[in-house]
Amino acid sequence: SSDLSGSNSGVARKWQSSNLTEDGRKCGKTTGCYYNFKGSANENSLLKQVVKLTNHQFNAGDVLSLTTDLKTTVAAPNLLITLAVTEGETVKSTFLLDEPTLDWLTIAPITHTLCGAPTKIVVSFRNKTKNGVIRVDNVSLRLSEPVDTRACRLALPPAP
Repeated sequence: SSDLSGSNSGVARKWQSSNLTEDGRKCGKTTGCYYNFKGSANENSLLKQVVKLTNHQFNAGDVLSLTTDLKTTVAAPNLLITLAVTEGETVKSTFLLDEPTLDWLTIAPITHTLCGAPTKIVVSFRNKTKNGVIRVDNVSLRLSEPVDTRACRLALPPAP
């Protein structure tokens, strides 16, 4: 599971960042901690985690599921959440937050069915919101057992 809690440096533990302006980890007396993206005119901040693959066994058909909680009152948010999985080639599955949530919203899982052992998994949040605040909490990446391995089978070539 990914973790947005961590040190008081403003950047969450195990996460890499770039182009942060006033973004960072915030903690309230009664709300707990969350990651706070604050928009600006030239906003293009990135928060990402390269998931460590050691000590995990992956099988064809296993499903990765990424969920997170989001909150914003911004009229036109622009937060792209990406699950990038490399198994020979990189496949990106995304969710774009482009409407206000008003209250905390748990997004439907962003999923990826594995066809074998991945060589790299990256979870990222790219914020391009021009003003206002987007809050991110409870980022979770889960691995579940295979349900159906047919998603990994190659389609037959067309008939001659």
